[in-house]
Amino acid sequence: MEAPKIQKVTIYYRRLPNNVAQIPTILLYDSEEVIISLNLLSPSKPLIINDVALLDKDYIGVWFVSTQEWHDLGAIYDLEKNFKGYYCDICTPMKRVSDGFECTDFFLDLWIYPNGQYLILDQEEYHQAVKKKWITVNQQEKVEAELQCLIDMVKSKRFPSSKIKNQLELPQNINEIVHALKQFKNKA
Repeated sequence: MEAPKIQKVTIYYRRLPNNVAQIPTILLYDSEEVIISLNLLSPSKPLIINDVALLDKDYIGVWFVSTQEWHDLGAIYDLEKNFKGYYCDICTPMKRVSDGFECTDFFLDLWIYPNGQYLILDQEEYHQAVKKKWITVNQQEKVEAELQCLIDMVKSKRFPSSKIKNQLELPQNINEIVHALKQFKNKA
């Protein structure tokens, strides 16, 4: 990916019932239907499967987010900038706000390994949210259909597409972007 200009925005990431994380982000591409952004991850705890860290603090996420789709797609890179896999949040389509974007997360996530195998994540949290009625019946139907659609596309090797994979590669000026993000986070 060519070196983009560094444009800082904030992602307002809502977790039900009423938590909002403000995520400092660098916008790499913006159109009416899609944004591509980059951020440093700050998971509440590392995601470790079979003694391998898939997500951890300051790993890099390059995100393809649609204003139409009920999921996002992040290519995850470790501290040495090695590609670890893809992470999909099942969430509302991204909406624009004055200083960035917002969405609401519905707990269910999909991890896709580079070899195409996948894991469904956070099912227990999702079921608890449904039980507590934080998620409506209509939302539940939409969320579960979206997850199944993604799984079907992964199984048939149609997701993510080659075009999207190329857009989620680290940009040439990644070190400059990471430096800018760290400064942005320190000011937040």
